[in-house]
Amino acid sequence: MPDTPSRDALLTVERRMAEALPAIIFIASPHGEITYANRRWTTLTGLASDSSLAAGWASSLHPRDRFEARKRLRRALATGEDFHADFRVKTAEGVYRWFSASAIPFREDGKTITRWYGVLTDIHDARAASAIVEAHALSAEHKLALDLQRSLLPGILPALPGVTLSAYYSPAGGTTNIGGDWYDAFALTDERIAFSVGDVAGHGTRAAMVMGEMRQTIRGAILEGAGVEGAFSRADRFLFTHHPDVHVTAVAASYDVGPRRLRIANAGHPPPLLRRPNGEVEVLPLGGLPLGVVSDSRAPVTEATLEPGCAIVFYTDGLIEAHADIIAGLNNLIAVVADIQTFDAKSAHAIADRITPLRERQDDIAVLTVAAVANP
Repeated sequence: MPDTPSRDALLTVERRMAEALPAIIFIASPHGEITYANRRWTTLTGLASDSSLAAGWASSLHPRDRFEARKRLRRALATGEDFHADFRVKTAEGVYRWFSASAIPFREDGKTITRWYGVLTDIHDARAASAIVEAHALSAEHKLALDLQRSLLPGILPALPGVTLSAYYSPAGGTTNIGGDWYDAFALTDERIAFSVGDVAGHGTRAAMVMGEMRQTIRGAILEGAGVEGAFSRADRFLFTHHPDVHVTAVAASYDVGPRRLRIANAGHPPPLLRRPNGEVEVLPLGGLPLGVVSDSRAPVTEATLEPGCAIVFYTDGLIEAHADIIAGLNNLIAVVADIQTFDAKSAHAIADRITPLRERQDDIAVLTVAAVANP
């Protein structure tokens, strides 16, 4: 009967095999401390063999990856399950490359873990290629959502004697943050006009699609004579039927040029601002619950008189949340609106530019201004 090789002899064979393999191989103790790494590891990192033993290997990992790698190691040691982690390793040239580490436990008696065998695989190039593909996919989704959103916004604002309108929409500064903001304005008669501004929670293509549905639902209800209150009731029912997981904030308003009467319904949306001819800015009352929160909720209605020289500004929350502090953002917007001497077709754009530069916008923005002017 042949002699059984000693444990030391087996370890020697294991290490000779590890040195011959075209991969980074390591062996760890039952407690996860590295006891051996082949020369491909020392060639990659430039570290001496002794420097990589025990817990020294972690010094080669990118600082941002160490915590996750150690957490996964602790989990594997506690459960006895295989270890897997992706992290960046600092090479001898001083640059980081992505590697995928895998290790399996070895149980000599079938129960007790006596050591771990592991391998590191270079995934840097594959990861870079995947990132490029993902970036192209995100870019395509961004363009689709942006094109869809712009196609659903009105191309031309209505023209009525005694009213000057301006509108502006801008996506967020990032590449994937297309949201569900909208504005809308349409004539009801020769002397009556209606408009809405709203924000669908979320980002991406779905938010843009729901935005289009909401805008059209509100517009259709008002055109059919439901009024601003009835428009929100219909929009609420539509959400609960077709998008029960979506919430929407919005304002809808109508303006009669003859009596100068303005009626505004608000469903959880930031309050419109009413600027008077003397520069005083009034913050109109806050609205009720957003659409989609409580079935068939009733949005409160505010009435105001819009005399010549007055203007009202509707906007979405991206305009006042640019600097995280909403109160400070609202006060900043009030100051900007108060400073406008004449409202014209470019006022909405000017307001957005005064509040925050395009590249710094973290959310999309919609602005609509309605100014009353004296009839010729």
